[in-house]
Amino acid sequence: MGDDLKLSLSPNTTIQELAEIINDKKNIPLSRMVFVLPPNRELKNLSKNLRQSGIYNNGVVRLHPTRENIWEWEDIEYYVKQVIGWLLEKIDPLYGTSLQKLKEEVKMPRSMRRVKMITFLRKYPDIFQVELNTTGYEQALVKINKTYDMPTWIDG
Repeated sequence: MGDDLKLSLSPNTTIQELAEIINDKKNIPLSRMVFVLPPNRELKNLSKNLRQSGIYNNGVVRLHPTRENIWEWEDIEYYVKQVIGWLLEKIDPLYGTSLQKLKEEVKMPRSMRRVKMITFLRKYPDIFQVELNTTGYEQALVKINKTYDMPTWIDG
């Protein structure tokens, strides 16, 4: 849960205007906001004013992310590019870096926390070359794919 934001607004303020105020103060895009009145009534009509929506003096409105338990400020492509950038910084350009070391040093953003590092790397064979010993993941070596080689699996 984030910090409370206390606002004094006219009862004629629309939910759309409330969203714009929150966007100005917290820099949260409208596309990422869901307004909920306790206990669990979602406010879907943004053109209604606070009074019509059932918000009165000292009323509380909860702001939820559009994806459950995840605040994403940007689209998923932004986070993918961010992880690729982090990986390119950590991989030794001459000898490569072990997969285990990359797992420890590069943490996936919260919105991508269910994606395994090896799966992410294999999605981009044009950027990363993964040499994987078929006896276990511990011996995987990740290199920057400068020559556009095909992925390789080394027999142990």
